[in-house]
Amino acid sequence: MKKTSVTLKFPSQFSQFIDFQKSIEFQGENISELIDHLDMNYGDIRERLLEEDGQVKPYINLFLESRNITSLEGLNTIVPNGGIISLLLSRAGG
Repeated sequence: MKKTSVTLKFPSQFSQFIDFQKSIEFQGENISELIDHLDMNYGDIRERLLEEDGQVKPYINLFLESRNITSLEGLNTIVPNGGIISLLLSRAGG
């Protein structure tokens, strides 16, 4: 399995759970493997991002560069070395 380095952009309420890391190196190649790495090394990330069925929670938006992973291959989206992963929270209101 290849080693991939990515830059993470998380809102402050999530970055605290990954020790305020701005970049991560992990063994793997896709979003799912990145989440596995974060969960294993920082704990409870999976339950914060994913539903019990493994789908991204409805108020979570994960982007690779400027594209939402839902318009790509979802959690199987390949992450290029040096890629930028952003997490945005949906807001609702009226």
